[in-house]
Amino acid sequence: MLRQRINTGRQIQLKADDLYDKDKVDLETIVIEDVFELLQCNDQGLDSEEAKRRLDIFGPNKLEEKEQNPFLQVCIVRIHIY
Repeated sequence: MLRQRINTGRQIQLKADDLYDKDKVDLETIVIEDVFELLQCNDQGLDSEEAKRRLDIFGPNKLEEKEQNPFLQVCIVRIHIY
């Protein structure tokens, strides 16, 4: 579990799923050692074997590209030209 420091100096317990809830987690106050523990890594990152294993499981990090409306693209280009 992660510990998050709050303004009073006390710590609260967090679960990995809580990282997805912005109301529960302020990512700027999480204790860094706990982040490493949760991600099962260290400040040096992952070794090659672990990186390959995670790549096989989760796939590459990439953003999904949204399909864009060609008509809107033409309009945007024309607006920038004028």
